[in-house]
Amino acid sequence: MKKILSSISVIAAVAAVFAACSRQEIATPNNEGNTKTVKLTSAFTETKAAFGNKSGTSYPALWTKNEGSVYVSLNLAKPVESTSVSYNDALTYMNVSATVTDDESGSYTFYAIAPAAGYAGYYSTTKGPEIVIPDTQNPSTSSVDEKAMVLIGWNDTALEELPGEDDDPVAIKFHHVPAYLNLTISGLDDLVGGETVQSISFDSATRLGGKYYFLPGTASDYSDYGAYDKWTDYNSIKVTPADESGKNIWVAFLPILKGTEIMITINGDESTWSYTYTLSADLKSGSVGELTLDASVFAANTTKTYKPDYENALTSNNGDFTIEDATNDDNITIWSFTSSYGAKASAYVSGSRYAVDSYLISPIFDLTEVKKATLSFEWAGNFFNTTPFSDYAKVLVRVVNEDGSYGDWIELDPTYFNGSSWSYTSVSIDLADYVGKKIQIGFEYISGGTDQNTGTLEIKNFKVAVPSEEKGGDDDNYIFYESFNSFSGTGGNDGSWKGNVASTTWSDDNCDNSGWTVGAKSYQASKCAKFGSSSAQGTATTPAITVTSGKTYTLTFKAGAWNGDATTLNLSATNCSLSSESVTITNNAFTDCTVSITDVTSTSITITFTGKQASKARFFLDEVKVTEASE
Repeated sequence: MKKILSSISVIAAVAAVFAACSRQEIATPNNEGNTKTVKLTSAFTETKAAFGNKSGTSYPALWTKNEGSVYVSLNLAKPVESTSVSYNDALTYMNVSATVTDDESGSYTFYAIAPAAGYAGYYSTTKGPEIVIPDTQNPSTSSVDEKAMVLIGWNDTALEELPGEDDDPVAIKFHHVPAYLNLTISGLDDLVGGETVQSISFDSATRLGGKYYFLPGTASDYSDYGAYDKWTDYNSIKVTPADESGKNIWVAFLPILKGTEIMITINGDESTWSYTYTLSADLKSGSVGELTLDASVFAANTTKTYKPDYENALTSNNGDFTIEDATNDDNITIWSFTSSYGAKASAYVSGSRYAVDSYLISPIFDLTEVKKATLSFEWAGNFFNTTPFSDYAKVLVRVVNEDGSYGDWIELDPTYFNGSSWSYTSVSIDLADYVGKKIQIGFEYISGGTDQNTGTLEIKNFKVAVPSEEKGGDDDNYIFYESFNSFSGTGGNDGSWKGNVASTTWSDDNCDNSGWTVGAKSYQASKCAKFGSSSAQGTATTPAITVTSGKTYTLTFKAGAWNGDATTLNLSATNCSLSSESVTITNNAFTDCTVSITDVTSTSITITFTGKQASKARFFLDEVKVTEASE
């Protein structure tokens, strides 16, 4: 049985915060003894554990009897679980009883955390209780997962004496910690075909959930993120929808700022589809944001291919790495991406240990044109109480065959972490045995489900690198090669294709070959270049390339289109002919392009790359190479 208390207005993307009722009068307390059972009560509109069905432009706030227990802290001492939680017949009040110890301070403030699942632990009175927004959520069709709807309440005015069980209850006011999103994906059935939607993942470079210390001294306004001190953050949250209609997919986040990019991934039985959404307004605590997306904006994910150098801090899931579970019978979230610790694997969830076997798998690395390559990363392992550690954490490599099939995983021999601390160990592995091939790197995490073999693994600063002097491979006869490897911007090779990326000014000094002629809107990206803007056509012309009149050459390059922009790239040249005047490229990924150069009439030529149109034809360019054609 539930009762509607108030309505919460919403707008697209972000909604107004919940209204609060006036504070109740607090009875004069009577302080006797050291340990007492105290009573707390709340009738404020923010005290709730579910949303009702939307009516017009509002969501009703509801009471619920599902709150089996609440944690209570007196003056930020270690919280205790309530001895009882009850409601009056009309469901207009929630009443809580808890036994607390009098600290004889003469100033008493009670803090309550609901639901009990929102309490994550305790550090000290200087930090306060720890709260958690879970990274795995199971909402209903009408409301967010109740475990994720974390509330903190306290009495506004400190009491001078500790009340007893016979005194009037202390009135407390609850506040929402999370911000809420109600997502609808129109046309979801058509997108996934016959596949079942297993989950929907939300990934970002910023924190979306996790464990945080509650600091009440700055917590009067929950839109002020200074109310929390970061402890463990989750950059990824996975939601299991209540149905597959694509409607009313509820998720709880920590507050998120306007402009934050969130990659939303639909996980089917075999396929995944992703779309990156940029928040148009702040999503604040105690607010409901509504978002409707057409399924057509989601793109099917394919395994990406990169040529070295490749770097990924693993602080967020940008879609490059994939997760495959060999054993996960309890369907827990094993891998998460954190801004501080990189990719994190753990089978210890809410005090329980699970037996799992799971892989974090890299994109494909094309080593066909290199003579040397090195894999490097940092990793740490804690709570690995059984040796050898290689039984529970492995570094693997497999070959990608020409037909796209995969070879068997082969175990590499890394330097291992110590297993009992968070200290990182730097690893460097020579990939000489795999030059001339395409490969993937895998990290396998295994847990036996006991306190002896359920460790926590952290991996960051992943890199596959090739010394610039070693590049060339079978193309040692190239007469022109531009790698852009000294470009230090963002976008392209780091997997970012939209938003605030590729803003570093173009520098001819950072090119392998000086003398490029580029348009005004030209930028350094991540070891590649970006040309054009939303309102300006991009263009780039190579320096003069020395050739022999009458000979035939081959032009190869990588190009990728900005998210949502035109996918035609125009080509032109001086003193020669090209086999194609344009190429078709792909949004959000690089395309390998090959064009023949014939009818050379001079000792030098230039190649020009131009966006299709005057606006919204931005493109990234990399690995520009001219070689003599085979006889």
